[in-house]
Amino acid sequence: MVDGLANRYRHIRVSIRIPADSFLTEISDERYVAWLKLLVQGNQNMIRVWGGGIFEPDIFYDTCDGRRYSHRVTMLLRTEIELGIMVWQDFMFACGQYPAHDDFLALVRTEAEQAVVCLRHHPSLVIYGRPRVNHYCPDSPLNKCPHNTI
Repeated sequence: MVDGLANRYRHIRVSIRIPADSFLTEISDERYVAWLKLLVQGNQNMIRVWGGGIFEPDIFYDTCDGRRYSHRVTMLLRTEIELGIMVWQDFMFACGQYPAHDDFLALVRTEAEQAVVCLRHHPSLVIYGRPRVNHYCPDSPLNKCPHNTI
C-alpha cells in the first residue's frame, strides 16, 4: 500500500508562479504561505517560478521546503502539515531577444552560477531551466545547446 505522501508524488501537477504583486514589498510572509497552502489544497505538487518574474524571497523557498527547515515557516503555517512542494526554477531570461556575443554569454553564466549558489540549499528545488517563452537570435549558441537549456 502506498502512503499518502508517496501517492502525492506519483504524478507531477505543476502551476506557474508569476510575481504576486506589482509592488513586491506589498507581499507579506503570511501571503506567501497562504498562497502556497492553496497550491497544495488544489492538488498541485510542483511550482514553476517563471523566468520573466523574480527570484522569490527566502520565505517562498523555505515554505516549499517544509516546516522542519525553518522556524519562521513553522510559526506561519500553524499546523503540523508539510507542504512538500517541488520547485522548478527558471533563470530570468523570458520574453526577450538576447544577444549571442561572448561578453553577454559570460554574464549569463555568472548570473546562473550565482542563482544556483544562492538557492542550492533548498531541498524543494528540483529543476533549473531556461524559460520557454523566448525569441532568441537564430545564430545564438543558446539555440544550439543539445539539451536546450542554459
